[in-house]
Amino acid sequence: VGFYSSQGSGFCSPCVGSTVADEPGSVKCKQCPSGQVASEDKTQCITCSSGTFRENNSCSNCTMGFYQNEAGKDKCKACPKGFYCPNERMEEPKPCDRGMYCPETEMKISYSCSDIGKVNNVTGRFECDSCNTGQIPDPFGYECEACQAGEYAEKDAISCLKCDLGTYNDEVFGLANCKNCPKGSY
Repeated sequence: VGFYSSQGSGFCSPCVGSTVADEPGSVKCKQCPSGQVASEDKTQCITCSSGTFRENNSCSNCTMGFYQNEAGKDKCKACPKGFYCPNERMEEPKPCDRGMYCPETEMKISYSCSDIGKVNNVTGRFECDSCNTGQIPDPFGYECEACQAGEYAEKDAISCLKCDLGTYNDEVFGLANCKNCPKGSY
């Protein structure tokens, strides 16, 4: 078992690669099916587990950016948009958290919405939402917050700016720019 002998030959040869001889007196080795590899002693085929795939004659871990949720496969699946795979041997992709986004497939990390002046209040998103003018994302990138009186923010700004001398903003909900002070005031 684990060896074969060609008909008429008096010599036994070991099975190689992903082939096995599972019966005494085998005249040839059998190829393991897709997604399976030969055991070390070449007597049985072993199914590659989820999180791995068959590569040459062994089960290899899925690399970061990929996952495999089924056993016995020859390749891993790319993490879809809105998800990321930060570790090797992932069985399921992780949805991007609130305040984060994953804009491409094969993502290894997620990106912060607030870093680009935007927000996201749900998981599994591949894009973020813009704040209105006069608003900025909260520190976590979950929701938009209005600039205070005396401040302004353009669309997709990451922070509110103070009004310049000679300008003002008396709006509670913020503006995209400040108003000029009337003549005779500052």
